[in-house]
Amino acid sequence: MNMTAQSKKRNTRQKPKPLTPDEIGMIFEKKRSERRAAIEALVAKAKEEGRPSERIVAAIVYDSEHAPWTTNRKQLSEIGIEVPPPEALSDEDISVALKMLIDGLALLGIFLSQTDHLGDRDLYTQLATRVILEQVRDIPPNQDMSEFIDMSAVRPSGCVDGDGDDTDDAPLKDFPKVSDRDATLPRPDRGAMAAA
Repeated sequence: MNMTAQSKKRNTRQKPKPLTPDEIGMIFEKKRSERRAAIEALVAKAKEEGRPSERIVAAIVYDSEHAPWTTNRKQLSEIGIEVPPPEALSDEDISVALKMLIDGLALLGIFLSQTDHLGDRDLYTQLATRVILEQVRDIPPNQDMSEFIDMSAVRPSGCVDGDGDDTDDAPLKDFPKVSDRDATLPRPDRGAMAAA
């Protein structure tokens, strides 16, 4: 095999197969089981040391101090949702990719608000290049908590201040509404989460 063929073979990456809802549920249940065991271990340790041992306190300590670090991008990839770079997507594809990203975040228990001032490309770019790359604790979705990301302070591309400056440190103003997306964004379904 020549070097060119070897290089091409190494650089070929198979697209991940989409996961079924049952497969996604199994991933979440495994993480929930690991979380429950870690919380119970914290409760047992507190009892052993004669400290207060309330489960809710141990859950907060685990979630904020002991849960492993990850990113929402890695969590999405685990459930079969890949997030292509915005520049790789046509204007037609960006809307489809944005819906998949928003729905994927909802599966993780993460919901968006205040997005109507952002076009599809602006919102997708913010999510794909900033929001989902931030370090977060790897806490599986559950009925007791949801995360909401308020996008109201995100400046649309091409937005300039009175001096013609488009920098992020320019004062934020009320941006014009460019979509009715907020009315259709996913919201927590406590009944469905309870059944999961």
